[in-house]
Amino acid sequence: MLLGIAISKADAASLTDFPLLNPSGTLFGDCGPVPKCFAGFADLQGKHALVSASGQLSIFVKQPSGEWTLDAALLDPFAPEPRPFYNSGFGFLASIDGNVLAVAAAPENSPLVYMFVHRDGVWSLTQTIHLDGTFGQLFLDALKVDNGTLLISQLEISNDMVSRSEAKVLVYAADNTGQFNHLQDLNPATDINPSESYRVAIERNTLVLSTSANDQTPGAVFVYEKKEFARPASQWRLHQVIQPDQLKAAANFGDGIAISADRIAISAPGIINPAPTLNPGAIFIYQHHNQRWKLQDKIVDPVTESDTAGDSTPPSANPFGTLFALSGRRLLVKHITNGFPGFGSDILFERQNRQWIPTARISEVQIQSTLLSHATALVAETDNGAIAAFLNIYDLPSLHPAVQDADEQVTDQ
Repeated sequence: MLLGIAISKADAASLTDFPLLNPSGTLFGDCGPVPKCFAGFADLQGKHALVSASGQLSIFVKQPSGEWTLDAALLDPFAPEPRPFYNSGFGFLASIDGNVLAVAAAPENSPLVYMFVHRDGVWSLTQTIHLDGTFGQLFLDALKVDNGTLLISQLEISNDMVSRSEAKVLVYAADNTGQFNHLQDLNPATDINPSESYRVAIERNTLVLSTSANDQTPGAVFVYEKKEFARPASQWRLHQVIQPDQLKAAANFGDGIAISADRIAISAPGIINPAPTLNPGAIFIYQHHNQRWKLQDKIVDPVTESDTAGDSTPPSANPFGTLFALSGRRLLVKHITNGFPGFGSDILFERQNRQWIPTARISEVQIQSTLLSHATALVAETDNGAIAAFLNIYDLPSLHPAVQDADEQVTDQ
């Protein structure tokens, strides 16, 4: 049974029904001729925010006062002079977990991953992981480091870009000295799209991969588990495949994934919803219960009125869930406005009494990415006419003091 939000005609909502949150600050990278901008990659994890632009990775730290301050600005450690704008792609992907930082680069189209460790107030390079293809060009699409595990999602395509492709996730594990060693490769899908790589999410001893739809299948989500604290590191083993039988390929189940505590969020932006919801798309929430991940909620777009009077945009142009982020009892999901893929608002949901309730909205401009960690959101926004996006920080309202469900053991900060 699908629980969660169910909106009737009497409950018809427009975006203005949800209060608009104002940013508490803006994080800037360095884009060379534009001294304060963001034009690359961003990540948010705990008290750290990463911002990359033009070959420089800026690391911000949230202070006890709530202020975000610049901790370091890293450049490619092997970039030739002149710097800082040598184009090795340094920082096009990055991930941080406490005092461990992974940063991708691709000098001369040869991808690699730098590992840094924070010691004595300085981020020091400790390892360089070189990645080599076997038959063609290699592309990195995702990078995650968490609790001693490093994940690299890569796609290799033959030089003619047609005849052959292979996607897989490389798994590395940290040893007692902090060095990351190759542990295993994951490639569970037998029918992945030839131009697609795996999306990845990880939290401690749970690892999630997803593939998007192709002509035959609606996409799939693969959940792996491993023994925690094992030394040497234990192999990740496939625990469950999530692939609802009733969904068609057009639903694009697995287009995005996120994990937080004992919940996995999976987007299906192509699913057709019954009235009164105007727009297609949904976020499926699975909760861990009795050693299995079970469907808990299906969340659809709560906006059931047109964003502008007289709007004739077909609902199919406004898919719900193309961008989203999950953290504890908070969920941010992008609502597209009137057929313009970039424009819209992030709707903030909060888990209250067995339902996900929309409580507020973020932004009224073009949204490029959405990140969420505890009570902080980091949203890349582009105002009309801007040449680069700005990373706005939002301090989210306190959680509603609702009594949690007995079967929901979810912690939040």
